[in-house]
Amino acid sequence: MALLFTALRHGTGVAADSSAVPNDPSDAMPPRYLAAISIHGNPDPKDIVWGETRDGLAVGIARLRTSLESPVWPIIDAYLKNRGSVPITGAIQSRANFLLELDGQKYSEVNSGGKSWPLSPGKQLGPIAVDTIWFHRVDKLVPYQVVNDSAPAPTLSAGEHTLRLYFNLNNRLIPSAPVTFTVRLRPYPMEAGVAQIAKDLNDRNTYVRSMAAESAGRLRLSGARIAVTGALKDDDLGVRRSAARALGLIGNASTIKALKSVLDDRDMDVRVSAIESLVNLGAPFDIAWAEPIIRSKKDNAFENAVWLVRRYGGDMAAITLIRCLDMDDPSVKSYYNYTLVRQIGACGGPRLEYHHDFYANGTADQVEHNRKVLAEMQNWLRTREQRKK
Repeated sequence: MALLFTALRHGTGVAADSSAVPNDPSDAMPPRYLAAISIHGNPDPKDIVWGETRDGLAVGIARLRTSLESPVWPIIDAYLKNRGSVPITGAIQSRANFLLELDGQKYSEVNSGGKSWPLSPGKQLGPIAVDTIWFHRVDKLVPYQVVNDSAPAPTLSAGEHTLRLYFNLNNRLIPSAPVTFTVRLRPYPMEAGVAQIAKDLNDRNTYVRSMAAESAGRLRLSGARIAVTGALKDDDLGVRRSAARALGLIGNASTIKALKSVLDDRDMDVRVSAIESLVNLGAPFDIAWAEPIIRSKKDNAFENAVWLVRRYGGDMAAITLIRCLDMDDPSVKSYYNYTLVRQIGACGGPRLEYHHDFYANGTADQVEHNRKVLAEMQNWLRTREQRKK
């Protein structure tokens, strides 16, 4: 029996990043347990345990982890390998195509998607972190999968469990080998954890400081609130971003003032994290927080700000996004305008087609079409404003 994972301090075995998912502060609670997993019959933790090959594809498991949050759910490092002689299409590096069987019950994610590309013969993908907090019970598997999205995520209790992972390849389930493991739980050392995080937030290494802030959030350590709030002023943008996310997860409304102080941070991702945390803490969403981030056109940050406006902007969402359009750039390569036009239609504005291609300039007709689309958006906005007068 080999011990594959023991959580001894913050940051070890923590789940994949969940900062983009709003959390209800009333549900925020510190962990009650540390979990240790022992695997039977796998002497080397570095080994990948492979299942049988089907349709040229094999599914492997290299390591099991758990969250440090309560309740405890499994996180699986999975691998895919093409053992056939032809490329496999539809290989997706995403947990969405995986299905978990835990103690005879199947679980899967509601949504699908991810990065898709062919997997060439002999090639391998992984590790893919299959974080099963996003999974729910499967009530029916055939002829099509029905997931009960109101059911809780699969959770681990103390004792022995058996787990198998499946990959959905073109509606055919490819299984891993079954893995039997034992879970042991012990009380989480809360005071020691808070002290360690406070210490690490003053470490010279920026990665250590960033992970300390992230862990304080994931572990909902309210005792670390003051130390994490101080990290909003860190010189490193990654640390400030982690601290802003963590305060929303810790769930104490006393940090709202501090979070508002970084809404003018020079890094747009820090601003986005602060806005998400403010909303999580119950602060009313203000369009003015997001608009400068959108206008910055910074990848990911501007898209996340658009999502925030769409979700929380109400009747002002479409109006705000139209105001952010770059009227001087009707080019086909403008991903910025393309994104805005699509999201404007999704939140109640005009539903129009905008030509876009990352790699081509497009035709003169396509550019002229885009110019007319931008003008039509402005006309729609003026008409709305006139009606209000």
